Amino acid sequence: MQKEDIYKYFILSSQLHEAVTKWIKDRVRGTFYEGCKFNIDNIANIGGGQLGIRVDFQVPPMNDYVEEIYNVTIEELEEY
Repeated sequence: MQKEDIYKYFILSSQLHEAVTKWIKDRVRGTFYEGCKFNIDNIANIGGGQLGIRVDFQVPPMNDYVEEIYNVTIEELEEY
């Protein structure tokens, strides 16, 4: 593998993670999860132009983790 490909992979991975983070924040606006800390556990290609995103939200009062799974189309992420 060429080092340019490795650099490109990490740049694209970082950009994808940033776009998904912004999408999640918009998605949970006005819900119980708004303002909760969260961790993106996994981003996977589920086919048909969609990504599956597994997220753990840290929710009060005990700061328990609640897992949620979202599907997002690649076209939706283009906006972020």
